[in-house]
Amino acid sequence: MPFLTVDNISVNFRGVKALAGVSFSVEEHSIFSVIGPNGSGKTTLFNLINGIYKPDRGRIVFQGTDISRLSPDRIARRGIARTFQNIELFSRASVMDNLLLGRHIHMRCGVFSGAFMWGRRSRAAREEIENRESVEAVMEFLGISPLRDHPVVNLPYGKRKLVELGRALALEPRLLLLDEPTAGMSADEKKDLDVRIRAIRDQYKATIILIEHDMGVVMGLSDTVLAIDQGRVIAEGKPREVQSHPDVVKAYLGS
Repeated sequence: MPFLTVDNISVNFRGVKALAGVSFSVEEHSIFSVIGPNGSGKTTLFNLINGIYKPDRGRIVFQGTDISRLSPDRIARRGIARTFQNIELFSRASVMDNLLLGRHIHMRCGVFSGAFMWGRRSRAAREEIENRESVEAVMEFLGISPLRDHPVVNLPYGKRKLVELGRALALEPRLLLLDEPTAGMSADEKKDLDVRIRAIRDQYKATIILIEHDMGVVMGLSDTVLAIDQGRVIAEGKPREVQSHPDVVKAYLGS
């Protein structure tokens, strides 16, 4: 059984077909890339997988369960995390606090029990320590530990992208959706992130779906590539096969 199956998904916005009959499957522990021109429906696809949008037709099955109608928080609790094309962070909060937000599904203590956090042996205190230790491990993995107390607003763009990735990793996802993770990064930052994405798959045992415009990144990372244009699948297969597919060339070059 595929790890994730998108089956004949369609969604319209005021009569405009954002996606029309899109189908594909993703194998566990693979890196699956989605490419296509601007406006082709890539981010809409992510919004459907993590529950922001609901499909008009079709279904999305994750680890054998239909998640098409679940809310984003219930989908997150099943182990699906994402980053966004436009960074979505609390800019005035510290790096540590932003990553701790990614631990929300692992927090069990409510307001009442938290109010009685008198010592390190209390349940709330133990939970706080465990969550901070998890976040510290993520920051070390991403090389941003020295920035733990820095407000996000003061960080350069590439570091903010890593903070957003760290928040997603703090959730301990089984499936990680990365929406243009290298956008705005320098060549050296992209190379570093390439290594880290592979390490996320190998060390965190996560399956990764990647939206990316940089074909060098796509070609170097992907096990499988899906190309979409105007809301429809135009090619799927190994990176080299998809890159040279005539419909993909036409979609990108317009000829």
